[in-house]
Amino acid sequence: MMNDYERVATVIRYLDRHHTEQPDLTELARSAGLSPFHFHRLFSAGAVVTPKDFLQCLTLEHVKTLLRNGESVLDAALNAGLSGPGRLHDLCVSLDQIWFRRNTVR
Repeated sequence: MMNDYERVATVIRYLDRHHTEQPDLTELARSAGLSPFHFHRLFSAGAVVTPKDFLQCLTLEHVKTLLRNGESVLDAALNAGLSGPGRLHDLCVSLDQIWFRRNTVR
């Protein structure tokens, strides 16, 4: 039987292989053998970010690699599993807001 650390590590490896498919919380929870609620709590505690934030970071890094390799913005967005450049823009704005909230002195 897997402990919590092993479950989070298993899902991180799963996300690394399947991030272009943009799996949802239910799929990730199923891969860990947990309910979506329990999985979200476990992953957030173990990885210190939510599963969605983790997936978004993987997606953005993949897009950056594709763009550096000369792909167009449209092709990079589609190859990363996004529906188009608008979704890529939304992803960038979302991650920028998360970074700002976490790094702003209060």
